[in-house]
Amino acid sequence: MRTWHMTFVDALRSTFFPGEHALLTALRALSRVAGRRTVMFSVVDDHIHLLLMASEGEHRRLGRACLLAFRSISQVPIQPPHVRPVEGRAHMTNLVKYLLLQPRKHGLAVHPALWSGSCFTDLVGGRLLPGLELCILDAHPRFRRRDATDALDLPWSSCQPAQPELLYQWGATSLYRAALAALALPPDQSGKGRLLTRARRAAIHLGRGVGLTNQQLAHATKLPLRSVQRHWHSPPEPELIRAASVRLSLLDYLTTRGYATPASR
Repeated sequence: MRTWHMTFVDALRSTFFPGEHALLTALRALSRVAGRRTVMFSVVDDHIHLLLMASEGEHRRLGRACLLAFRSISQVPIQPPHVRPVEGRAHMTNLVKYLLLQPRKHGLAVHPALWSGSCFTDLVGGRLLPGLELCILDAHPRFRRRDATDALDLPWSSCQPAQPELLYQWGATSLYRAALAALALPPDQSGKGRLLTRARRAAIHLGRGVGLTNQQLAHATKLPLRSVQRHWHSPPEPELIRAASVRLSLLDYLTTRGYATPASR
């Protein structure tokens, strides 16, 4: 199998997925149709970069499936992708940095590490997009997670799980929003559903583990106290809890340096 670089554009350079909900919906669509063949991705305002691993011929089917999935969400027409093979290790190494820096290249008003359309947080363990299993090590065996932070001039420590005192300082609402982000859910997600339940449970385990009260967590997750207690006594998801903690660590690092605001909480 080979790695293929696919670029999706609109002739008018219109925004494909305006708003966080549409952008995250597009990522879930990508996970659904190519989750185990995806190497990297970068969805910016007016185009999409996608690295897929597939055999000759199969890449056309995958590209078509991604195109149809994106078109079903986008408000503007998306052209069939321009496809070219990734030629060797140096090409792949350059693409890692190129894709991760796309938000900065296009002047998006957010640090590249916090752009939801980037695969950065997926690479460093701060997001578990359901169905997505980035096969970057198959395409680039020498890749290490530290390569992603180096590409954005971030210290590796910024993407390590936050210390308990830091989690406590950020508070219950921020922990809950971090758990939502770790599952590619928007911060204003409401209602019911399996993913929302998982996010609430992760936030409750994370919060109780650092000394937050049931009352604080009930207020943040919009659950009754008895539900908070029930989630606390349910089996935790260590990987999801870790992802939410990594997200808070990254957000704290960027906030203290002026790249994010308290509103990001």
